[in-house]
Amino acid sequence: MVSVLFSNSSGKVYSMCHQELASRSSLLARPRSAAQEERGQRERAEVQQYGGAALNTVKENKALKEENTKLKKLVADLSLDKVALKELLEGKW
Repeated sequence: MVSVLFSNSSGKVYSMCHQELASRSSLLARPRSAAQEERGQRERAEVQQYGGAALNTVKENKALKEENTKLKKLVADLSLDKVALKELLEGKW
């Protein structure tokens, strides 16, 4: 049987088996702020999306996605400029 050691906020150490710990899950529950909950959800989503990738890989992937988005906007803007200049030269304005 596996015992789990943990302490409460006053520093008292408890030892419980896994089943007893599961039945007293309220001992482990702590109120969380909305920001903590949101951060936890975001972290779970990232783990699910990126699997076991290293933190550096995840950060690099995010940076690349942001750069890709900026470049796509830039290409769209330049394409519109090209079309406008073409129409201006053809005398459609």
